[in-house]
Amino acid sequence: MSKQVNKKENFNKAVFDMFGVGGVQVVTEDAPETEAPVAEQTLSTEVQTAEVAAPNAAHAAPYSLIPATFLAPGTSLEGKLKSKGDVELAGMFTGEIEAEGNVTLRADATCNITAASLTLVSCHLKGDCSVSGSVAISDNSELTGNINADELHCSGAITGDIVVKGALSLENTARVYGNINAGTITMARGAIIKGSVSMDRA
Repeated sequence: MSKQVNKKENFNKAVFDMFGVGGVQVVTEDAPETEAPVAEQTLSTEVQTAEVAAPNAAHAAPYSLIPATFLAPGTSLEGKLKSKGDVELAGMFTGEIEAEGNVTLRADATCNITAASLTLVSCHLKGDCSVSGSVAISDNSELTGNINADELHCSGAITGDIVVKGALSLENTARVYGNINAGTITMARGAIIKGSVSMDRA
């Protein structure tokens, strides 16, 4: 054992002399270093726990599990589209749309639409519309077909008969070629109507 210690001592001394690192240390395998035992410690204060209340559904933030349906620009689709959510079409569509949510058209379409609300933005729609809420037609949009809705706000052109239970609003750029039956009518100077007009208050 002493020969092994002497060899290690000599080697460590030689390394120190040559490189200036290390030191004369003797490590023996017979006496491994042991750490002093750590005394057990106790907390001076008690940990307080409380029950976590279950989340209240009435105060939870509303969210929808139904995603919106989107048709991208440059896309064309033909057929029947049924959705429980909102629908936004920026591509060409031909067929029929049934949506429980809102429908927004940003591209030309040839179809009949049944929805909660309908908005036309810079497009031409050919087809009949049955909407439980409101219809909005922008000043550079055109609808060729019959409209049955609760409310209608038009700045564009409509060719077809209109039945509106509530308010019908025509901006100065509006052009209507067809018969109108509405609860109330607001018409700006410059708007054009070619057809019969009747008002029935519910």
